[in-house]
Amino acid sequence: MENIVNCEEECRTRRNYSCDKTVFEICCLLMDERRLDPPDNTEQGTDVYITETVNMGFAVIAIMQ
Repeated sequence: MENIVNCEEECRTRRNYSCDKTVFEICCLLMDERRLDPPDNTEQGTDVYITETVNMGFAVIAIMQ
């Protein structure tokens, strides 16, 4: 049981960012550049991630051709 509690403690976000601060700031800049509103919940965040990943993939393919 102690191992589970320790694992849960290590997995909790202990700051205002869910990732590295620099990565968070870059993501915010990219969202601002694309005129995207910050997501209000996990589902919206996932939708933004998937949509933008697909869009970036198409942009890379277009550049490579």
